[in-house]
Amino acid sequence: HYSRYAGFLNTHGEAGKFTWELRGEGGTQQITTASPYEPNWSLTARAATRVGGPFWLYASYERKNYSLLSRGGWYQGFYFSLGVHPKAGRSQS
Repeated sequence: HYSRYAGFLNTHGEAGKFTWELRGEGGTQQITTASPYEPNWSLTARAATRVGGPFWLYASYERKNYSLLSRGGWYQGFYFSLGVHPKAGRSQS
């Protein structure tokens, strides 16, 4: 039996060639009916910018807690990537 209750808060925007997003999550989770509910949360930040023509550079950071199976357990991740959006490089008439 796994049970989870969570709430989310998200905001995003863009300015010219730059887009961004912030997302937070919080709640409780329970792995068995005999175990107590434990808090869980995560925070994610994402950004992207056009670097020329159809090419975009993306960055993301995420941090989560995993107190469900261990006290004080957590995950942290950060990455960069390069993407291509063929229609993004074309000018509109």
